[in-house]
Amino acid sequence: MDRKIYAIVNIECQKLFVGEADRLTNAWPPLLALLNSRKYSDIEFQAAWNRAANQRYFSFHTWQDLADLANSCDVLGLPNCETSR
Repeated sequence: MDRKIYAIVNIECQKLFVGEADRLTNAWPPLLALLNSRKYSDIEFQAAWNRAANQRYFSFHTWQDLADLANSCDVLGLPNCETSR
């Protein structure tokens, strides 16, 4: 079965939040509300969200886009990145 996912990437602390895309409409508004009210459960993710206040940019990608991104160490800025498909 082909699953569709979405991901929120924090490049600064190299964390990836992944969810099922068919639930994005229902999941994103409460998640955004938690982050904006500074009540998200992951302290590190919340702190990074707060620091990036006016510098947040969103883009949407397919699974293949994410796989290509994971294999592009220059984009992620990870000097010793090792990935496998």
